[in-house]
Amino acid sequence: MSGKINVAMVGLGACGGSITECAVASELTKDVLVLNASEEDLESLSLLDTDSKLKIPGIGGAAKDRQKIYDQFRKDGTVTKFMAAFDARIGNTPHDIVFVVAASGGGTGSGLISVIPRVIRKAHPELMVIPIVVIPNLSERGIPQQNTLDCIKELENGGFTLILVNNERISEGNLFAKYDEINKETIENLRRFVQFDKISKFQNIDTADRLAMFSDPGILVIGSSLVDPEEDSPMRNAVRRALASTPMSADIAGNIKRIALQCEMDSQMYTEENRSDTVALFKNVAGVFEGFYEPDESAGNLTNRILVVISGAHMNADEVRERESLANQQFTEDTTKAVKINGGNSKLKQIWASSTASDAAGSSEEKKDEGYDDIFAEIDDIRK
Repeated sequence: MSGKINVAMVGLGACGGSITECAVASELTKDVLVLNASEEDLESLSLLDTDSKLKIPGIGGAAKDRQKIYDQFRKDGTVTKFMAAFDARIGNTPHDIVFVVAASGGGTGSGLISVIPRVIRKAHPELMVIPIVVIPNLSERGIPQQNTLDCIKELENGGFTLILVNNERISEGNLFAKYDEINKETIENLRRFVQFDKISKFQNIDTADRLAMFSDPGILVIGSSLVDPEEDSPMRNAVRRALASTPMSADIAGNIKRIALQCEMDSQMYTEENRSDTVALFKNVAGVFEGFYEPDESAGNLTNRILVVISGAHMNADEVRERESLANQQFTEDTTKAVKINGGNSKLKQIWASSTASDAAGSSEEKKDEGYDDIFAEIDDIRK
């Protein structure tokens, strides 16, 4: 396989819309669609044309109630309307990957990130559908953390490759600057990997290798760092920095499927010792893709950089437990029973849903998208 990887992006909710707009600004892709219950959020996306923005009818917002938006999406033919807009913007032109991006702690994106990737995958089985899930800071308690755990559980049950963007990983600066930095770095790391078009005389990571990384169920992480030639073990240290500084998050100490090391640096650093020292960071990996390329020359200086990609990883167990605890601190179902990611705090959800009761419940006679009943049944079963 050869040639460029063609990608598109679907943004859900306010956060998904912002990251999608960032993808357009960075020229990762121009083929995008944003779905939101809020007209104001859609209007704020000034870089996107009208045809790239779709309003969920019959509702003005979700107020962090993911069930509310999920119920609204499945009625009145909304799924069919979404797929018509998707095909007009994305589905009728060749693509390899569709990224579906949303925040997990809110309502609109959290409520739809489990269902829309399944809908796209069913309608277009030839596409790789990769959810990008932005998870909240650990300073948030209660329903945002429970929403996050539920999203991850539902996507894991669907066998997806997913990218977790952890807002906790970058902490400096005001919130607006922080989120802007996270969005830009997330998109830039994706762009560095999927749009990389250098050819090496020595060793390449080809298009088939890159697509293989996106096909592994579990969490995918992409990080990059400059390489300092003056350091001892410069490759290893650069990889450590890349993984520590990227907002993408996973447990890299556990079992992972593959890693890819995309090295743009002076050939004098690509020694067997440096290479072995770097690969040794990953104790439990099934395979390694390596590519070595001439470094970029900028303003007369050679810029050495490593981009590292990890696939088939999992969320850190300690972080899962911490988020379970944060979910339970706000609303307690049973103080003698731990909140489990496979179960969830049902009392918390009941309390929140009752306080955000909506007009989205509808009646059983309302029009539904029967062609996707199996998808909703699957998600309903997971949520029991």
